[in-house]
Amino acid sequence: MSDSGIQTTGLYLCGFLTAVLTLLKFLGTIDWSWWRMGLPLGVYVGFQVAYIVTGFIYLSQAGIEEQPPEEETELLTGHNDIPYYWLAWVNFILFGVGLSEWAQPSGIGHGFWQAFGNPAVMIAFAALAEANLFLFWSSIGRLLKG
Repeated sequence: MSDSGIQTTGLYLCGFLTAVLTLLKFLGTIDWSWWRMGLPLGVYVGFQVAYIVTGFIYLSQAGIEEQPPEEETELLTGHNDIPYYWLAWVNFILFGVGLSEWAQPSGIGHGFWQAFGNPAVMIAFAALAEANLFLFWSSIGRLLKG
């Protein structure tokens, strides 16, 4: 965590992975589509947007009283340990895989990966990710209400 309190490790990790995949594509080692090259960074950015929007909507409607920053920090220590956060990540990653498969089918896996490209499956994963994010933020809200 930097001095500003913003965690950038995930962004750097996903950016590095995207750069490595792009380098491997330029070298001809892998023959994946450009959708798959940008998947790590795209999933990270998409998840963060969904996380912020869901949090903003929930917290604007939750009616949580303002507390001193020190108390909030103490209450929310370890808030990423809430399982809904990680379930949302898994569902959002599967949604991203489906999106890349829908954009350009891979033709591998004997139909396994193609199932992720089905719009109904993508909608289901996106809905599960959003539901888990809402449950995560409601857990945060319960912590803040005391």
